[in-house]
Amino acid sequence: FKGLEGKLDYISGMGFDAIWISPIVKQIGDGYHGYWASDLTAINDHFGSMEDLQSLVKTAHSKGIWVMLDMVVNHMGGSIS
Repeated sequence: FKGLEGKLDYISGMGFDAIWISPIVKQIGDGYHGYWASDLTAINDHFGSMEDLQSLVKTAHSKGIWVMLDMVVNHMGGSIS
């Protein structure tokens, strides 16, 4: 999230007023695309922490940029207990 936050001025300068980011939930193994979710209540630490996400959203909103979170709710990775 911090890498994206650092590029918000660049994104805004290109005329964009919204960003759509990959699913943020914890994934099995090296999963990143949202289809291997292992915990729908935890953040994928590959992207950062909950605090990092909150900072990204706050900073984006201060620059007039909306943040859309992609959610894949019909796929879970591995077996669920």
